[in-house]
Amino acid sequence: MMKDGKMGLFSCVALIISACVGSAIFSISGMTVYMAGGSAILSWVIAALIFCAYGMLLAELAVRYPDSGGIYVFPKRAFSGAGGSFLGLVSAWGYIVSNIIAVGFSAIYVGEYLCAGFPAVRTLLDAVIPNISADKIISLISLVVSATVILSGPKRSQLIQNILSILLAATLLLYCGFAFFGGGFDAANFGGFFTSGADKGTGFISAVPLAMVAYGGCVVVSFMASEVRNPAGNVPASLFLGLGAVALIYASVIAAIAGTLPMEVMKENVSLRFIPLFASISDGTLSSYGWMARLVSICGVLALLTTITALLRVNARAVQAISAEGYFPDFLAIENNRGVLSLTIIILSAVAAVLCLFPQWTVQMISL
Repeated sequence: MMKDGKMGLFSCVALIISACVGSAIFSISGMTVYMAGGSAILSWVIAALIFCAYGMLLAELAVRYPDSGGIYVFPKRAFSGAGGSFLGLVSAWGYIVSNIIAVGFSAIYVGEYLCAGFPAVRTLLDAVIPNISADKIISLISLVVSATVILSGPKRSQLIQNILSILLAATLLLYCGFAFFGGGFDAANFGGFFTSGADKGTGFISAVPLAMVAYGGCVVVSFMASEVRNPAGNVPASLFLGLGAVALIYASVIAAIAGTLPMEVMKENVSLRFIPLFASISDGTLSSYGWMARLVSICGVLALLTTITALLRVNARAVQAISAEGYFPDFLAIENNRGVLSLTIIILSAVAAVLCLFPQWTVQMISL
């Protein structure tokens, strides 16, 4: 876990799972199955191997330069001088902007997943606060909850994130368990393993870039090396263990979707490709387990909350790194007495909250 404010191996692995397992597995997974059929499993394994190579590079840099804010620190230290500072600033700025958009996007979809399984929540909020949509209210609450978890201090916030990560993995595996052993799994859906998808024989290759989106969070520990106990050992070890755990979860979910949601259904209904877990219950062979829609809803909320928390933490460290160099105001690099970048977390959350109030803008920015 954590000792003296430092993350141990388990906490590092939990953070990687938190950062990776977000909205992508609940949406992009369906598109990869549509494109590649059963061979989409290979797409996600290949994507994991690609990110493993990328992660090994970052792990080596984290060991060599064990500072948080690695997205700025690594280019600056590796190239040195004005060129290194410029490359670091460009890298950090791009990372911060994309991450804050991702935080806003994730918060927006908390409401979507929550109300999909528990429609009474939307009805209640619409009745109590009729002038603001329920989804916006829930997205703002999710940001407040995530920021509060971080502001509670390193030990408590990491403990909460560890618990949420365990619950997330457990609920997803529970879904897979019912899919595999609940009587709805149809092995015949894997017939024509490489040719059943819309992209035929090349589908498992063309689906790899989509699958790669879901592994982006594997780098977070490398960018927070100063918060890791024994970074020389725990950063690379957590990369392999975390990425392996994430790949196992992803492969299991892909197999469950492919085995319970016939390809014909996805070809006929475009919208189902983007909600595959719900679709396997509403239009697939898990229809007799209608209550599982609530399980999937809980999975989605947990995934998004853990992702928001992880991205806010790593983004705050990137802001700290470039603020310490004078590119942002100095006060953004100041930690409180518990080692938390409290003001930076609040400002980042506020920016994400603005994005939540204009979801159409956020979706357009994500598309870029």
